[in-house]
Amino acid sequence: MRDAFGVERPGLVAKYDATGGASEGRLVAGGLLQPFHPLVAGKRGKKFRALLSESGGAIVGTTAGSAAGALTRSPQGVSMLGSVGGLGGAMLGTGYAHKKGYLKPEKKR
Repeated sequence: MRDAFGVERPGLVAKYDATGGASEGRLVAGGLLQPFHPLVAGKRGKKFRALLSESGGAIVGTTAGSAAGALTRSPQGVSMLGSVGGLGGAMLGTGYAHKKGYLKPEKKR
């Protein structure tokens, strides 16, 4: 693996290579299809935990985004930042559910 300066280092391991982080496609699917993604991609017996992780992230993200939008003192700012915060929170919740093992493993191509 190459380091930040482009030098090949055989002992260097990327953070997500070691932990097996979720792919960008899984994060986007979890963010955009938040109530349905954990029901389809969740492991048997852990679908409810995956749903709580993704929904909890979306709720916290929406609340934080709306609070930040309130500083703009416009309804459009509250709405827009609340939506963006909810999407980001759902994506973080998807990453958390993947890291905890609540979701099925992704198929490698």
